[in-house]
Amino acid sequence: MKKFALLLLLISYSFSFAQENYKYIIVPKKFDFFKDENEYNTNFITKSFFEKEGFIVVYDTDNFPQELANNRCLALSAKAVKTSNLFVTKISIELMDCYNKVIYVSEQGASREKNFQKAYSESFRIALSSMSGKLNFKLSEISDKIVISTP
Repeated sequence: MKKFALLLLLISYSFSFAQENYKYIIVPKKFDFFKDENEYNTNFITKSFFEKEGFIVVYDTDNFPQELANNRCLALSAKAVKTSNLFVTKISIELMDCYNKVIYVSEQGASREKNFQKAYSESFRIALSSMSGKLNFKLSEISDKIVISTP
């Protein structure tokens, strides 16, 4: 029983340690299931949410900061997944690391609005608000400088 508890503790510690290096979120300028960029203002809603959560957010078409350009693994990529049917607009948000491994998936936001502008806005807000406070990826300052200490 002690071995199982120790193993569980080590796994949870390593998982939380791996999350500490994400400083940026990359949001696509156009989600896959839309025809136009920032259609229904969904990309801006997504960008604003992650900025409120404390991340530095860049669009995938922008010039990346030098730190991010040198190390893509400092960022998570946001992806919206649409599972709508005829009467309900359903959206969930996936966060993926630099190896395209899904790190976090939001709860599904759903709306029964008939107006697409309202339906997508509501679905995105519900999905994003389910992530609020749960993204405990600490911002890290990674330096390229080597410090040599002398005795």
